[in-house]
Amino acid sequence: MTAGRLSIGPILVVVALAFAGHLSPAVAQPLRFWTTIGSAGTVDEADTGLVAFNGAVASVKAGKTGTVNLRYNVVPVDGLFGGDGLSMAVKFRDNGPAARVVARLKRYDVVAGTTSTLLTVDSDDFDPRSGFQIRESLNCGGQPSFGPNAYFVDVEMTKGAGSGTPGLAAIVVSLSLCP
Repeated sequence: MTAGRLSIGPILVVVALAFAGHLSPAVAQPLRFWTTIGSAGTVDEADTGLVAFNGAVASVKAGKTGTVNLRYNVVPVDGLFGGDGLSMAVKFRDNGPAARVVARLKRYDVVAGTTSTLLTVDSDDFDPRSGFQIRESLNCGGQPSFGPNAYFVDVEMTKGAGSGTPGLAAIVVSLSLCP
């Protein structure tokens, strides 16, 4: 269901194909992917004392440790439709074992009242870096259905010790062209 430890590549391929006219007319125009910046998330009430916002970036406050939970409401935009599945790219910072950022694209079934995870990007799956990096996950299981479902990105940002510098700068959810 979820896959990839890919870079931003598939999103760029989709954009290039759209501009070159290789996608259906419905998506051959410039695509509007769903995007957000890290600081736009809704913070769990219990975590307000832990989170810091600096420009676009959300992080754990200096001198604090713990886990910050953030949620981002995903709305239907044309860049989510017309492909074989979905892709989620996350720009995060994880400088080592004292930091972790996990972003999960989730679907809430309004009728059944159940939540399922469609995509996950976990910073611990990649080499740590002192700066930001962009990583992506693909789901080739079809397009979203916003009628009976609501979608959101659930992010856990953990700082386990003073040396950790977890950060979230941006999230992009888009259609994907699956192999």
